[in-house]
Amino acid sequence: MGCPAIAISVTDHHPTHFDVAANVAKELALKVVNNGVPEGTVLNVNVPNLPNEEIKGIIPTHQGKSKWNDKYEERIDPYGNKYYWLTGKMSDADKELNNDQVAVKNNYISVTPIHFDLTDYELYKKLGEWNLSEIEK
Repeated sequence: MGCPAIAISVTDHHPTHFDVAANVAKELALKVVNNGVPEGTVLNVNVPNLPNEEIKGIIPTHQGKSKWNDKYEERIDPYGNKYYWLTGKMSDADKELNNDQVAVKNNYISVTPIHFDLTDYELYKKLGEWNLSEIEK
């Protein structure tokens, strides 16, 4: 929408330490105002659900490769309608501290710049050599 954005989460199903996240949001917003964020980029911030004194710091991270082993539970809402609740376990694939999930597990606040352009530009360049025009329609 053309304006800088920050997504901030406390990483727990039952978070209690919103004060840490609120302070980080305020301070990071000031950094964004002073430094800018490229258009189309969002700062994705994950805050461990810990008291401030247990958080080791705030570090820049990149999106990790860990995945959820998804499981869907069938449930019934108060009106008798079926719905499905996504559950599962994280399958850790990352080991480096500069990955978002690893940082949070090690009591760091992670700040990951993400954007919506998912194009693989290296493969995009190579596609020109594939003679795609030869493919029958």
